[in-house]
Amino acid sequence: MSHIRKNNSRCARLRTSTDACGRCLLECPAGAVGIEDSIEIDPLACTDCGRCASVCPSGALHWEPPVRFGRILGHVARRTHSVIGCTKSTTPGRLDAGNCLGWLTEEHLCALAVACGTRVQVDLTQCGMCPNGHVRGRLADSLARAREHSRLPLGNRIDLIVRSEDCWQDADCIDRRRLFALWKEIAEPHLPGFPATESDPPAHREKALPERRKIIQWVARQCNGNVASAVAMNYYGNVDIDSACETCGACTAACPCGALSVSDADTWPAFKPSQCVGCGACQAFCDNAAITVTAPSAAAPTRQTSSRDVASVQHVTSS
Repeated sequence: MSHIRKNNSRCARLRTSTDACGRCLLECPAGAVGIEDSIEIDPLACTDCGRCASVCPSGALHWEPPVRFGRILGHVARRTHSVIGCTKSTTPGRLDAGNCLGWLTEEHLCALAVACGTRVQVDLTQCGMCPNGHVRGRLADSLARAREHSRLPLGNRIDLIVRSEDCWQDADCIDRRRLFALWKEIAEPHLPGFPATESDPPAHREKALPERRKIIQWVARQCNGNVASAVAMNYYGNVDIDSACETCGACTAACPCGALSVSDADTWPAFKPSQCVGCGACQAFCDNAAITVTAPSAAAPTRQTSSRDVASVQHVTSS
């Protein structure tokens, strides 16, 4: 069963009827994603790796793990030996994060680094025997980029583990069965101020921030000024509006996140960088080409990796 959830109303291409964005199309290694009248995922080609969701800026594609990320953070914050693994992991006590870990983004890794008391291990020991082995190298890239973009000491907090003997065998996480047995005793979210995930996706006209943006905003609030500045510089998009703007307001309607707003028909739209995900919907929808969107540097495409790209992981975990 796929863990990918779709929301067509959030997709920049579908909101503007243009070729805006398209990162999911480029990212999917199986070519399983298509966008025409709606977002389509070929169930025969999809390997449920979650990479399409990991690059979607607006939340049109979202990975829904068996245990919500807020709860994962809560357990990591309360334990000294935490191991996060996929369903195929054989490490005792690991926290089951779903069929694959490809859904983990830079934002998720930053939040793990902030929440964990000491260190947390990400179990990638089964990647070499899995069709989604490409996730191992991709997570190594994401960890290195997150350290650069956030200025957080991720190398001292998160270990990507590729050998079974290196995993903590005494991990004191709670597995999925025990977690649901304690359902009534556990509040959502676990950590003070951590954003909860909406139970219902927003409608087309509603403005809402995707989970990734809420997570990185939470990270910035927990850290010092250097991290907050780095987050603003590398994770927030930018919009430039030139004199061709006729203040028609079409861009504000196209924006799924509320980064652009108007209070007066005779003024240019007001811009909120913290809400801009750089999807490009406003630029694509502007008939006068008055808008230029600069996507966050964290959204730049990463290099292509293979299932045998172990050296990159070992380099990152030893940093």
